[in-house]
Amino acid sequence: MDMFRQWTFSLCAAGVISAIIEAVSPRSGLSKLMRMVTSLFMLLCIVLPISRLTSLSVDLSDGFSEWGREEAGANDEIYDKVFLDAAQKNLEELLTDKLRKMGINPIDIRINISISEDEIAITDVELLLPSSCRDSHDSIRSTLQSELGLAVKIGYQ
Repeated sequence: MDMFRQWTFSLCAAGVISAIIEAVSPRSGLSKLMRMVTSLFMLLCIVLPISRLTSLSVDLSDGFSEWGREEAGANDEIYDKVFLDAAQKNLEELLTDKLRKMGINPIDIRINISISEDEIAITDVELLLPSSCRDSHDSIRSTLQSELGLAVKIGYQ
């Protein structure tokens, strides 16, 4: 019974923490990501005590012992590429949605990413827009830069 009481307390505390995090987080394009992270946090708070009750354990420490160092490194590179591609696609979708809300259908969106040993950074965003949008160049650029916090380069076709 004591374990059940601890579990319910943990769920309540996790719910309060998740609510505070969602309330404090900005209402930008990252809000969906924050909701997903807090949902995963809540899911882990539910599942981990159950896994302890059933003595269910997953040992991932031997996962790489079967592979050689080269294969593990190759898998890291594949994971990094998949992660970067997904992040780039999500940012492109976010930009497309923002531009469409402004009444603009972008022709092309390019996201420039700089990768170093320690970090991955989005350096800037390049947009190719219809030439009919040229008159509102400054407002489009300033709106996107303020919402994204990134440098925005705009070209027209």
